[in-house]
Amino acid sequence: MNTNKKILVLGSGMMVEPLLDYLLQRKENTITLGSNIITAAQEICQRKDISRCIPVEVDVVKDSSKLKKLVEEHNIVISYVPPTFHMYIANACLDVGRNLITASYISPEMQKIDDEVKSKGLIFMNEIGLDPGLDHIFAHKVINEANKNGEKVISYESWCGALVATEYATNPLMYKFSWSTK
Repeated sequence: MNTNKKILVLGSGMMVEPLLDYLLQRKENTITLGSNIITAAQEICQRKDISRCIPVEVDVVKDSSKLKKLVEEHNIVISYVPPTFHMYIANACLDVGRNLITASYISPEMQKIDDEVKSKGLIFMNEIGLDPGLDHIFAHKVINEANKNGEKVISYESWCGALVATEYATNPLMYKFSWSTK
């Protein structure tokens, strides 16, 4: 049984490199990093295990045949391109039967193809971020378990949101959103 996984990552922005760090922890993963800015993809792959991170130039809007061929050659597709371009990738995934992950909210266009995605037995997973989601849920889980065991949490660090002091929890979620462009 072949356990090697070929993953197509599209985009070369700031969040791609941490994703590749995570994916390349598994020796069976080989990444093709597709970008319309080939020098950016090359630079990112140079900093990784170059034998398992292959840069390729592709414009998801202008080169549908190359995009479709790339999608077909991989087990799964991860799109980190701007949200307005996800549908080009989604359509290629639908055509060749590949699952798709994006970090963007579900657009009306994505919602329209939901029935077709399901009928083909595919998974298109959108917006699986931490705002407020998982970070908040797991923080509460850890705190509640510690309290139940008679322990006390004396410090907590979040990389995406905040558990606020009770006196500042002014909404039903007891959560404060944070955003930084840095």
